[in-house]
Amino acid sequence: MRDEPRYSTAHKHSTCTTPHRLRAPPVRQPTSTYPRQITDTHTTLPHRVADPSHARRTALVDDGGSWTYADLLGESMAWRDRLEPSRPGDRIAYLVPPGRVHVAVQLGVWARRGIAVPLAVSHPLPELEYVLDDAGPAIVVADPTLPQTPLLAATARARDIAVLAPPAHTPPTHPTPP
Repeated sequence: MRDEPRYSTAHKHSTCTTPHRLRAPPVRQPTSTYPRQITDTHTTLPHRVADPSHARRTALVDDGGSWTYADLLGESMAWRDRLEPSRPGDRIAYLVPPGRVHVAVQLGVWARRGIAVPLAVSHPLPELEYVLDDAGPAIVVADPTLPQTPLLAATARARDIAVLAPPAHTPPTHPTPP
């Protein structure tokens, strides 16, 4: 082996020019079709859900089927009404499976002018308790079909937090297209 260093430091003080073949290609000027014009004026999901022109369009699809924007609006307004004891700015934690109900609960919280605190169904009880202690929600929505729900509900009640369960009924489900 040689005792010389692998790299020389002489290049630090020299002027370096990049060969033409290594330079970045010039930036292309946009053509008339680029950038595409966005015709939808609704920038947020709550605005899109509330727009009557979207009512019959498919809003959400999950393993159980799909909801139109009208279904989603109806379910989120039902959640807004169920969260009646809360005040604007209250934190509302919810432990529901991912899917249509999760989105409806979150939109209902926002319609109530609350702060949504989603709880992950994959988290063990100690982590869920930590979130309850840290966020200090006024209400906890917990799906009774989840295994963490009984212990989470008991923990929330011990901290004087109201606990709600999703209603047994859900809006009509439209079959998912093949």
